[in-house]
Amino acid sequence: MLDVLDELSDPVLTLLGFALVLAIIGLATGLERALGLSKEDTRKLVHVGVGHWILLAPFIDDLRWALVAPVAFIGLNWLSHRRGTFGAMERSEGADTLGTVFYSVSLTLVVLALFREDQPRWVAVAAIMVMAWGDGLAAVVGTRWGRHPYRGPGGTKSVEGSAAMLVASTVVVLLCQQLGAGAIRPGVALAVAAVATLLEACSPRGTDNLSVPLSTAALLVLL
Repeated sequence: MLDVLDELSDPVLTLLGFALVLAIIGLATGLERALGLSKEDTRKLVHVGVGHWILLAPFIDDLRWALVAPVAFIGLNWLSHRRGTFGAMERSEGADTLGTVFYSVSLTLVVLALFREDQPRWVAVAAIMVMAWGDGLAAVVGTRWGRHPYRGPGGTKSVEGSAAMLVASTVVVLLCQQLGAGAIRPGVALAVAAVATLLEACSPRGTDNLSVPLSTAALLVLL
């Protein structure tokens, strides 16, 4: 599979990225209608699924092509935020946050910062996957099984949700270390995951979609 992706041209990989995102949004919309899933369930499905766009990005050679999709997503997500174009990824309670827009801004900044010769691209993958899986599972676990709530700058969270964020983020970083660097550093993975979990709990109004991936990328480069 990786060899096949490596052979594809930048324009083809860019089109595949758009197709992936549209397929995930379409799947979430279909499940919402067919199974009666809540807006929050479909929103988190999109949140986790769309993050996997970053798995295609390392195979794109030209930075300009790598930026096409995330920059376009900023505009599309802003349009959806204002007009409800993609209902499956908007909050059901109508909270006026720019979380989906921040998501795309993070994709753009991570690609812009890390898709250079002197930076390991697996760090970009780890940063976005921590946002997708860590933050996504934190919300799912907290909503369904959270029994010990606490309130902070980021709103009401739960111990169970934060624990899910910590575990998922640690696993993601370990996998990215192994696949990208060929060796794992558990202490670094746990430290990065702990900071990401703290920021997810403290960042208000959707800004965790900025703080979590950007801090993850910065810490992995530093450590």
